[in-house]
This record gives sequence, structure tokens and C-alpha cells, in this order.
Amino acid sequence: MGIKLLYMQRLALLNYIWRLSLPVLLTNLLQTSVTVIDTYMVGRLGPLAIAAVGMSNTLRLMLLIAVLSISGGAMSLVAQAKGGRDTDRISLVTRQGIVSGILLSIILAVLGFLLAPVLLSAMENGGQDEVIELSMQYLVIIFLGTPFLALNIIMDRLMQGAGDTFTPLILTIGTVLLNILFNYIFIFGWGVIPSYGLVGAAIGTVLARVVVVIIGFIIFYSGRNVIQILEGSWRPHWPLVKDILSIGVPSGIQGILSLIHIWTLPTKRIV
Repeated sequence: MGIKLLYMQRLALLNYIWRLSLPVLLTNLLQTSVTVIDTYMVGRLGPLAIAAVGMSNTLRLMLLIAVLSISGGAMSLVAQAKGGRDTDRISLVTRQGIVSGILLSIILAVLGFLLAPVLLSAMENGGQDEVIELSMQYLVIIFLGTPFLALNIIMDRLMQGAGDTFTPLILTIGTVLLNILFNYIFIFGWGVIPSYGLVGAAIGTVLARVVVVIIGFIIFYSGRNVIQILEGSWRPHWPLVKDILSIGVPSGIQGILSLIHIWTLPTKRIV
């Protein structure tokens, strides 16, 4: 009888873990699929556009890894607050997580603008200047939209940290569908909206994030989610911002360095 009870308890625990982790896995896969969608949809624009978005996606992936890793700081702290059933603390961590995301996204965007030309030139390795120029046109829009990428991911991580993994999955599905819709409109043109080509893919991607971030704020302010934004100041609470970044930044740096290491492996093998 005791063995059967233990088995049932472990089975229930395994089922609970899967119900929490599977939506997170699907959410992460869908987040990274946006770059694949952009590449596929610009395929009709020709080989130069494909090469440009392919190069740009390497830098986009670095940006995504940085944001995903750093958002882990807010996720950890909101999980602690949820465990303590402290709704005021959850609200505070949520506000400061969002503030930290905005501050960090500005830094990442500036670094992107400064480093992108050098990194693109290194990746192109003396190839066509037109590909680098197209890549920069695409990345300028992506970097301008970095705050919305950061907020989108941080909102997902806050809900996941508080135990809600289903809502982020639904929002991410919405992001992918909106990305496809906006990409089609701005890449190829529709009605009074002209065709923007490769730049249109970047516009579509950013607009999809903007819409989902607005929906995220509506959810947080509605009071119907485990994450609720209560009354309080939006001014940076520097000790809490420091805690959030101290947890996430080392992980973000490690993720970026790992990606750079993988990216340089083919060169090392050739040498």
C-alpha cells in the first residue's frame, strides 16, 4: 500500500512538472521561430535579402539570448515573492523587472548600433557591401524595437516565475501569428501601405511585439492574472534593480559568449 501511494505521489508530481515545463518549452521554441519566419518570408525578395537577414539573425539571436538570460533575474525574484504569497512584493518586482528591462534594452540597442557594422563586416568577410547595407537597414529597426522585445520576454518570464506558464504560451502564439501578418503587409505591401521589402520584415516583427506588450500590460492591470501591477512608483528602485541584474547579467554574458564560441568553430576547423 505504501509503495502504491509513493508511486501515485511521484506520478502526480511528474504530471505537475510536465504541465509547467511543456508550455515553457513551446514558448521558447516559438520565440526563436520568429527569425525562421522572417528568413522564409523574405525568400521571395532574392538571394541578397536572404543573405542579409541570415547575417542579421546571428546578431538577433545574440540579443535574444541576452534578454532571455537577464530576464531570469526578475523570474527568480517573482517566484520567491509568489512562494511567500506577498502580492505587494510581486507587484514591486514586476514594476522593477519592467524598468530593468527598459534600461537594459537601451544599453543593448546602443551596443548593437555600435558593434553591428564591425560584426557584419567580419561575418561577410570581404563579400558584397550591399548585403551589409541591407543587413544594417534591417537591424536598425530591430534595435529600435529592442525595448519591446525585452518587455515581451520579461512579461513572459514574470508569469512563468509565478506559476502561470499557459498565458505566456498563448501570447507567444499571438506574437508569431501577428509577425506573419505584419510581415506580409509590410514586406509586400497591402492597400495604401507600400512594399518595404526586407525592412518590412523588421517592421512587422517589431509591431507584433508592440501589440503583445500592450496586451501584457492590460493583463497585468486587469487583476485577473497571478501577476498584478498594484499602485506604486515606477521610479527605479536601485537595490532591487541591482538584484535583478546581478542574477541575470552573468547568465546573459555566458549565453552570448557560448554563441560566439559556436559561431567561431567552423573557422577554427578550417585553420
